[in-house]
Amino acid sequence: MKECAKIVKCNFYYKNRLVCASCVLFGNHKKHDILSLRDSAEYLRERVHEQLKKGTLKKEFTETHLLEIREYNLRLEKYKNDTVKKIDDIFKEMIATLKLRKNELITEILNKFSIEKNKILDEEQRWKEKQEISESLLSLMNDPEDKNILINSKSTMEGLRKLNERLNFKEIKVFNDLETSIKIESSNIPQEITLSHEEIIFYLSHYIRMAEPNILEFKA
Repeated sequence: MKECAKIVKCNFYYKNRLVCASCVLFGNHKKHDILSLRDSAEYLRERVHEQLKKGTLKKEFTETHLLEIREYNLRLEKYKNDTVKKIDDIFKEMIATLKLRKNELITEILNKFSIEKNKILDEEQRWKEKQEISESLLSLMNDPEDKNILINSKSTMEGLRKLNERLNFKEIKVFNDLETSIKIESSNIPQEITLSHEEIIFYLSHYIRMAEPNILEFKA
């Protein structure tokens, strides 16, 4: 006889006669051994009684496993929260570092441009003085009194000297080019590695990936 649990499962009664459900659905009877209604009921009672002896029908049996499953549910929730927090902390540190570097660079650039701007302002002031000298000399030359011209002869000659100072090319530095690559030097690397701006953005956009999961097993 084949395994009775399967036999009982595939049979049903139709007009007080035991019919094989499998054969009705799938063709001619395959000569399965079948049980009478009384024998089938007794068989099922015995199987249930066996489980009763094992204790699997007791409430404590399911409660024990429910507690274990719920514990794993809580553990899974904790692992989820811990992992999310870890990701959040990593990116917070990265963002804080980038913000700090950004502020350092901006401060450095502003200082450098300020120095260069002061050079221009100094030259502007010099030419304002020359402009004032020119106006003063023109005013003096229009004075009809020769003595007044002679009295101011020293300042006149000094003014003329300043107006005829040799013009030189002045150099200012414009810090408008940025080196956006990163050079990596390490004793563990045989040669220097340079990452372009595009590569840095690419690697940052893929930074942190999920590794293979750790396996927790529970009985269910």
